[in-house]
Amino acid sequence: MKRDIKKSIKDIAIVAGGTLDLTMKLRIKKASYIIGVDRGAYWLLKNNIVPDVAIGDFDSVSPRQFAFIETKVARVVRHPKEKDTTDLELAIDFACTVKPKTIELFGVIGSRMDHTWAGVQLLQLIKSHNISGSIVDMYNELSLLSGFVTLHKSQSYRYISFFPLHDRSQVTLTGFRYNVSRRVFVSGSSLGVSNQIVSSPAKVIIHDGQLLMVRSRD
Repeated sequence: MKRDIKKSIKDIAIVAGGTLDLTMKLRIKKASYIIGVDRGAYWLLKNNIVPDVAIGDFDSVSPRQFAFIETKVARVVRHPKEKDTTDLELAIDFACTVKPKTIELFGVIGSRMDHTWAGVQLLQLIKSHNISGSIVDMYNELSLLSGFVTLHKSQSYRYISFFPLHDRSQVTLTGFRYNVSRRVFVSGSSLGVSNQIVSSPAKVIIHDGQLLMVRSRD
């Protein structure tokens, strides 16, 4: 049954066509609303998840696969191949109009580093709408931080790293293995790599700028 997009939607899962793993299925299925992006829509259907909408130019699927998507998905939004934005950005634009609390991106990290980096940059687009956004794959979770944030230990992710999204960011960390007070993190340095939470909740204060947080496991 098609869900009504006009209702209150707390969280959205956007599934793109990068590297995807079956371990992500449960997390995707928990979302209030699911968007399949290009080949990501086909992957969802092949794994028995029907997205609420499929978006993209669908140049990564065959005509037969696209026909399958059209048959199974209630709403398909097809864009031209020649355009100034990626399919993922179009999907994020669509998701932001729904005004959810969170947007999780799957299938963003893959063999194409240009698409991967573009996906990381698009976390800024989500944050500009005052929506919490993250990129999730089998080993990592990436999100964009500003201001004051509390974090808890995670059984899924042992390591936590922080990178300034732009040239610099002044940061205070407490509750970590490596604490800092008003330390300036600069682009082009590995200063923020591979920290760990030792006292939960840990606290992060970003005095200026924005931090890309990467939670990882081996």
